[in-house]
Order: sequence, then structure tokens, then C-alpha cells
Amino acid sequence: MGFSFHETTIHAGTETPLHYPDYIEAVWIVEGDGQLIDRDHGGTYALAPGTMYLLDKHDRHTIVAESEIRALCVFMPAVPPGSP
Repeated sequence: MGFSFHETTIHAGTETPLHYPDYIEAVWIVEGDGQLIDRDHGGTYALAPGTMYLLDKHDRHTIVAESEIRALCVFMPAVPPGSP
């Protein structure tokens, strides 16, 4: 299909640095609150249910979870089974 679909949980009180140099990522927050810190461009963005973000330039970012966050994520190209 050219993409993969994932449900991701980020635990409350954590800071999760992320970087996907080989993928374009779209994320929809369905539960929880936190912040996305754009480590490449310096912006900080609120995350809450209904927030969607797209990382189309392989941006290095950190998710700061104030409460448990549940997100639905699409990656292009597809992430192979068993990959991180």
C-alpha cells in the first residue's frame, strides 16, 4: 500500500525524542495532552485530542507527555513489521 498505520501510546511524565530520517509521518492525537518540541526549527506546539501534525521534512522532535497520549500514526513509506 505504500504506507503503514500504527497506534502509539506515550506514557505520562515522559519526554520522547524521535527522528525518522527515512519516513514521512502524520499523527492524530486521540487522547492525552502534551507538547511537541521541534528540535530542528525551535517551535513548541500543544498536543491535545483532535490535534494532527505532519512531519514531512524528517524533522527531529520530542514529545513531552503531560498525561498518557494515544496517537494514530501513518508512515510513508510503510514501516516494515518488527521495526522500531
